[in-house]
Amino acid sequence: MKDLMAIIQNVGPDANLKIEVDSRDMMAFADALVEKAMAELKTQAVATPPAEDVLVPKKEAREILDVCDATLWKWDKLGYLVPVKVGRKIFYWRSHIDKLMGKH
Repeated sequence: MKDLMAIIQNVGPDANLKIEVDSRDMMAFADALVEKAMAELKTQAVATPPAEDVLVPKKEAREILDVCDATLWKWDKLGYLVPVKVGRKIFYWRSHIDKLMGKH
């Protein structure tokens, strides 16, 4: 049988499709889902700081980076600098700010 992931992607979300699969096809599909999830986790690993890192308030991050709120918002959407929300307050990991500034 063809790759189940490819079939599902080609058909689209609105189609009604019934597929009969055997256990090998199901295992291959499960493996593909796990690989996809692992790839997404690797891209999100940037949001996980080292244990000794500290949170910097949004205002301080703006001052350190010399940018405005709109730039921080855009960087969040692009994944350059992901905020940490604690209640209604927004913080950034100091290590991520340093990395963005080139101070590895």
